Amino acid sequence: MNTHQSSSQRPIPLSSICRVLFVLTVCSCDPPETINYIMGEDVSLGTHRYRANLPEEFEEFQEGQDVDVVIGTQGSMMVVAAVRTNRVPWSEDPFTVTISLADNNGTEQSRLSMRRYPTFESDGMMYFSNLYAVVTDTLGQNYKWDGELASLSVEIYSVHGDEYLHEVVQLRLIATEELF
Repeated sequence: MNTHQSSSQRPIPLSSICRVLFVLTVCSCDPPETINYIMGEDVSLGTHRYRANLPEEFEEFQEGQDVDVVIGTQGSMMVVAAVRTNRVPWSEDPFTVTISLADNNGTEQSRLSMRRYPTFESDGMMYFSNLYAVVTDTLGQNYKWDGELASLSVEIYSVHGDEYLHEVVQLRLIATEELF
């Protein structure tokens, strides 16, 4: 037996095998087989805490309810939102999610669009989480908006521009010193 290995017969490094397995796992774009996703008409706007376990920690917004304006990781004051729905069809492509916040006069104060993939959860619903509606400086650093009503709007489009969802909820902004 030859116990000496030549350089052409070196074993494949474990890190290379792990990379290949990771790529194969990530490229599998089908929703999990254990999820029974059925298109319907359910949609809820809500919130969650940082690194929340969905669906258990999803809190649905009620019209006119108080909502905390928290301090984000980069220092911006914001409302953290999430969407729970089965109104959006499953897709291999990401969705365009737009969140906006308008003051009580209807003037849009912030608008943010991002590409997002939803998560599918055990309740059979699709979740879009970590949506941030920034409470802008134009509203003032002295929290003049504290206690005021604002309209939170969320829109979801396909990458081809098909609108699947446009929901608005009135919320009362409450200033906090909490970090998200």
